[in-house]
Amino acid sequence: MAKPARLRGPVLLVALSLGLSGPALAGSTAGSDHRTALAALHDIKGAISTIIAAENDTGTGPARYQKAAQRAINAIVGQGDDAYMAAAGTPGDEAGAMGNIDHLLDRKASPPWVPVLHGVQANLQAAVARLQDARHAKSLMRYQIAISQSLISLEVAEGRRSDYDVLGGLRGAIANTALAVPAGARVVDACAAPDVAPAYGIHGGYLAFRTVRISNGGTWKIPDLDGTTISPHDGFLVFSMPAAAKVRRMCGTAASLGH
Repeated sequence: MAKPARLRGPVLLVALSLGLSGPALAGSTAGSDHRTALAALHDIKGAISTIIAAENDTGTGPARYQKAAQRAINAIVGQGDDAYMAAAGTPGDEAGAMGNIDHLLDRKASPPWVPVLHGVQANLQAAVARLQDARHAKSLMRYQIAISQSLISLEVAEGRRSDYDVLGGLRGAIANTALAVPAGARVVDACAAPDVAPAYGIHGGYLAFRTVRISNGGTWKIPDLDGTTISPHDGFLVFSMPAAAKVRRMCGTAASLGH
């Protein structure tokens, strides 16, 4: 069995026509949600790296391809799911990506990342279905098609930090909403001008900016953020997120209504 090529094709995306507004979470809850979101992202990345490693291994044969597909499934579904097979191992955690996403969605509140995570969830389900097809494929061609489709779904689920809607996937949700806030971090109202660092500027559940203090030596740690603009202030830097424009509109609307 020859090494399969990684196919490219149109992005598999389940579009959701849901509103993207809602109340911000309390600081302690946000910290817990941040850890859970990062765990889900780790699981997704583990599934992707498992598939790619099998593709790049020149000694890989049918049995190892099938084990890699199952190992990726394990990272997505977690140990409590019927699709989990312990013998294949997992690059993820016990809950799996879907278990962590389910935990984030299991609440009465509707923060702005909820519809995004529904999109992530749908793409993860599609990835598992395609990985099951790959695991049972009877020919190299069928395996190639199924594994490539699974990778497309996983990459959409992972998303990109420069977008905060469904197209941003999990990375976008973590970068641009209250899911960015770790436990113990200072949260300020993003409708006010940044005046303290370090802090996260949140409004309506969206992250508009992060502030980072500049040390006395004139050096600072750059946050791991994409799609931002950076502006200097007295003693700190402000990293504006892609959601900043939306937050400005939200703040302007609230002011016009007298809130």
